Amino acid sequence: MGLDQDHLYLLVHSGSRGYGEEVLQRFLDKHGIKGVAEGSEEAAQYLKDHNHALDWAKCNRTLIAHRFLSQITGVPLDPTLNRSLETDVTSDGSQRILDVWHNSVMPVDFYFEEDGTPIDRAIETEPQDDVKASKLSRTKKRYWLHRKGAAPTTEGPIVIPGSRGHFSYLVLPAKDEAHQQFSAFSLAHGAGRKWNRSKALQSGKGLSKKETDFTSTDLGSRVICENKDLLLEEMPAAYKEVDRIVSDLEEFGLIKTIAVFRPLITYKTRVVRYDK
Repeated sequence: MGLDQDHLYLLVHSGSRGYGEEVLQRFLDKHGIKGVAEGSEEAAQYLKDHNHALDWAKCNRTLIAHRFLSQITGVPLDPTLNRSLETDVTSDGSQRILDVWHNSVMPVDFYFEEDGTPIDRAIETEPQDDVKASKLSRTKKRYWLHRKGAAPTTEGPIVIPGSRGHFSYLVLPAKDEAHQQFSAFSLAHGAGRKWNRSKALQSGKGLSKKETDFTSTDLGSRVICENKDLLLEEMPAAYKEVDRIVSDLEEFGLIKTIAVFRPLITYKTRVVRYDK
């Protein structure tokens, strides 16, 4: 992937910013919680709207990267930004390495033995090294896989980010279908919350710390966030230990770690002020 430990890397975590939820709500208003038939006009329209939301999310992440890197490097945004959003290179020459969605609906093939047993069952009963590729010449069935807050294992390397006070991991999912199917072709897309936002906010307000204590971390990184509640809701203590999450995934043979990233700056939001 051309990684260099002397380079800085930007990780953007953002989606369609409400558009995907709007697509879902339109569907629920019309169809309720019932599904629609594959191949029907209703299904085709939903998938069209769904894919539009995915494109919107990718464009949103790209725009954030362009704007943020412009501020860091001092290189002005390309005046033809609409066209440059379709490329993987920002105005300063930075190269996009990967882009992954965490909320999506995708068709996925699941594999089965001749007797109907899922092939990933072998992982539960045999050593991982004994799960041979020869076992994978079985029948397959295609299903629609709904991911909500989960990263696909079928798109190459992914990032498993920690909180602003922990490391983040670039990992390579297992390549064989048995291990991928064992995790439903999906992986954790982050450490996950230990406390919900309301509990984190309540706990943070109960700490006898100054606000500046929340804008730096034990790793020496800085946090830029002028929303005081958000600063508390996303404090490192509110999240699980990402190291343990990654260790468990490695133990089950689901990933291999490529690189570990230490945060330098975490940027959340500024308070917008308008001149009178």
